Amino acid sequence: MSAVSSASARLVRILDGVTDIAVIAMAAWTVLYHLGRVLGLATDVILIASIVLTLGLVLAWKRRSRSAADIATRRWWAPRLAPAHVVISLAFALAAAWRIGWGGEGGYLLGWVFAFAAILPLVGALWRRPETATPETAGEGTPESPSDQPGPIATLIAVLGALGAGALSLFVLRVDPDDAFYVNKAVFVAEHGVIPLRDTIFSPGTLPAIRGAGTAPVQSVEVLQGAIGHLFGLSGGTVAYMLTPPVASFLAVWSVYRLLRIWTGPRALVALVTSMLFLGFGGKTGYVFGVFFIGRIWQGKVVLVAAVIPLLYLYLTRWARERRPVDAILLTATGITAVGLTSTATFLLPVISAAVAIGMLIAGLRGAWGALLPAAYPVGSGLVVALITQGEAIGNYVMPAHRAVHFVFATGVWCALTMTALLLAPWLMRARADAVVLGAGAVGAVVVMAPGIPELINSATSAGPVLWRLCWVAPIPAMAGVLAASAHRLLPSWASRYAVGAIAVPVAVIAAIAVGGQPIISGVRSVTVKSTPVWKYPAHELDRARAIDDTYDGDRPVLARRATMRAIALTTTRIQGVDPRDFYLPALDEPAAQHAARIALSKLMVPSNPAAPTTLARDLHTLDVGLVCLTDTQRNLSEALGGLGWRVHSAPEDLTCYGPASP
Repeated sequence: MSAVSSASARLVRILDGVTDIAVIAMAAWTVLYHLGRVLGLATDVILIASIVLTLGLVLAWKRRSRSAADIATRRWWAPRLAPAHVVISLAFALAAAWRIGWGGEGGYLLGWVFAFAAILPLVGALWRRPETATPETAGEGTPESPSDQPGPIATLIAVLGALGAGALSLFVLRVDPDDAFYVNKAVFVAEHGVIPLRDTIFSPGTLPAIRGAGTAPVQSVEVLQGAIGHLFGLSGGTVAYMLTPPVASFLAVWSVYRLLRIWTGPRALVALVTSMLFLGFGGKTGYVFGVFFIGRIWQGKVVLVAAVIPLLYLYLTRWARERRPVDAILLTATGITAVGLTSTATFLLPVISAAVAIGMLIAGLRGAWGALLPAAYPVGSGLVVALITQGEAIGNYVMPAHRAVHFVFATGVWCALTMTALLLAPWLMRARADAVVLGAGAVGAVVVMAPGIPELINSATSAGPVLWRLCWVAPIPAMAGVLAASAHRLLPSWASRYAVGAIAVPVAVIAAIAVGGQPIISGVRSVTVKSTPVWKYPAHELDRARAIDDTYDGDRPVLARRATMRAIALTTTRIQGVDPRDFYLPALDEPAAQHAARIALSKLMVPSNPAAPTTLARDLHTLDVGLVCLTDTQRNLSEALGGLGWRVHSAPEDLTCYGPASP
């Protein structure tokens, strides 16, 4: 058995190290990407330099520091639970869960007040400055025994779960229209080996980049996918859809497991199973966390939610416990990595860092400055974005707090479970330092959920359309796992004595997941599971796009069904569709006549087979359209093209493509 335990511990150290190296590698790539964008470096050069830099950092780290896994599990400190505080917090937490889950817009304000009241006792319990160092207050305790950590069986199940999630991600199909932005960039880089500075979705670089995130793209993950494709001769879509999902899904599961090991100790397996069920299901309404897992794991913002935020809380917890230099490095790298994954990091990580730093100050823990390290790069990047970005990307709509919460946390049972986990999990930590970190995250989440706060933040950041992502401040899936694994500690002593609570509580949480949610692979949110690994787009549309690319030797814009034009953006940047994503049109910077023509032609590409307008010839000429590909149902437009002198150019797949009589 000792040999098995030793092998298990060695595997854990290896996989822990792999996730840390992944964070360092992404941070190195992101810094060099930003430098390469300014200097105009080829992506092959940036990628190779990133690999060399990562290897150098890892080798230096190996020589100078102890194992990160050893640091994570060396000691723990049992917290003192104040019964009166817990009872008050529990009562208000349940009231908040009820009012927010079932109260609708009208009951949200009262529900938020209950949530604020539920979190105050925790702040009060942690608000103390120790005069002398004790195991519970200053971070010194006794070494853990082997029984304080999950055993080989738990490790084996966690590894199999991570591998299973990675494998399943290849077969999951969920179409996301924003891939016209994300994957298109990877496609361009894979084809050209340079960082695109202008628009490649609607034009071959002749138009400025889409206003907003396109103007100052701090995120680097799409260019990384394209750079890997260019270096190894793969398409950007292949890297994005076939390589990224299994790697990111594995890292996401293992990252959550790492966090739960330090938070729940020997019950980490119970916590992990619950967390994965929470992610594998989803509320019956809203845009819940479950969608931000294997359903969209190829996108940077999803990797942030599923993998990086759990790692951030892991590193913050270790820093609050021991303040090791290696964790300061990882905290800094995590902030850089988050920016490389999504521009959302520019306003999300500062909230988390500020909340934890304030929490450490209130609790009297040393090293509060270290909690600010993850915010350094995001704040700097945010300032750059504010200086460079040309106006709003797509409007300035701000989702009010109550809508944002229900958008992410759903309603009813699912929302109630989410709020209960958010408000109670900090009480269930094994260490006071852990409670400070998670409690700070919970307080931060409650604050940003306050009525009027999204509008206030928007006035400073102009990030209105995406500010609903502030609901990601707390690691909710992991907190649901903590609730299942450790909430029995809040039950009467007789329940714990006979192990009733240790079994009943996780069963109750899992039952709530089953009742309040539904599996995301059951078709909810348009997620389906195919029999073979797939690109995340309908195969017949991809076939149409590739057929058009093969049979059309021109480079002028192509007009086709919107789904087909979007597929063109996912497969090639040699040609462009007239409108691959109509949602981006308000952010497209082009002459007024071209913009009007683009909108008019886009309106023709709907299933209802509208009649061709009298301005058709002018619109086609204004945009210099070189090919129009139609299905059999688009008879009105087909007849109109014939009347304008357009002739059949080719018939790829189930389309008929028309070209002008004279080029």
